[in-house]
Amino acid sequence: MKKRAALCGSRKKEEFLKMMAETDIEAYVEEVVTIEYLPAEEVAKKLEEVLSLKPSHFLFTTGEGVQRLFQVAEEYGVLPHLLQLLKNCVILCRGYKTRGVLLKYGLSIAAYSESTSHLLNTLKDDVKIAVQPYGEEIEELKGRAFVLPVYRYKMDTNRMDAFIEKLLKGFYHGVLFTSPYQVRYTFARARDIGMEGYLANVMTDRVLVVAVGHMTAEELYKAGVFRVLKPPKERFPLAVRELLKGLDRG
Repeated sequence: MKKRAALCGSRKKEEFLKMMAETDIEAYVEEVVTIEYLPAEEVAKKLEEVLSLKPSHFLFTTGEGVQRLFQVAEEYGVLPHLLQLLKNCVILCRGYKTRGVLLKYGLSIAAYSESTSHLLNTLKDDVKIAVQPYGEEIEELKGRAFVLPVYRYKMDTNRMDAFIEKLLKGFYHGVLFTSPYQVRYTFARARDIGMEGYLANVMTDRVLVVAVGHMTAEELYKAGVFRVLKPPKERFPLAVRELLKGLDRG
C-alpha cells in the first residue's frame, strides 16, 4: 500500500507536489488556513499614520507582510517616504524570509531572531515602535506599539474538520506543517470539537510529523505532539526531505 503525506500550508504547494511526484508517496495539500489580504486603502491609511508617527524602531515579522506593505506603499506613491523612514529606524527582523525581503530593498537590520517575543524583550518599554504583525493578534504588543496589519488568517472550518478526521483515522502516514499558525489553528479547532488531547496522542504515536523550522516545532510541542522532526536549517526543501526520509524508515 502506498503511503500518504500531506502539506499543511497555503504556500509552497507546487514545490511540494513536484518533489513528491518523484517518489511513490501519494501527496496531498491541506489548505485549511489561508492568508487574506486587508483592503489596500485600509493598509494605506495605517501607513500614513506610521509615516506621521516617525517611530524610532520598526519590527517586521513576515516576508509576506513586508512584500504586501511595500506593494501598497508603491501603489499609493509613498514607498520612497517609507524607505527613507526605515533608513532612519532601528529595524528588527523576525525570520529569514523577512530578512531576505528587507535586504532586497537595501535596508540594514539591527537585530534578527526567529522569535517575535525575543525581539520585543530586548526593547525598553518607552521605545516608539511600529510593528508589521502576522495575521493574528500578538499579545505582547497590546498598548506598546503601533500595529500595522496587512493580512489576516482565515480558517476553512469544513476543510479543517476533514483534515483532523483524516489524521485521527490514520489516513495520513506523514504531515508537514509550514508555520506555527497552521498548528495553532489546527489544535484550536480540535479543542473546539473535544479532540485536542486525542489528536496530540495520535500525532505523537501514529503519524510522522515534520515542522519546517524551530518555531513551528515549538508550537507542536506546546500542543502536546512530542515526536517532531525538523530540518537542520529552516528551508522548505530540507523539511520535505526529512518527511521523505522519515516515511522511508517506516
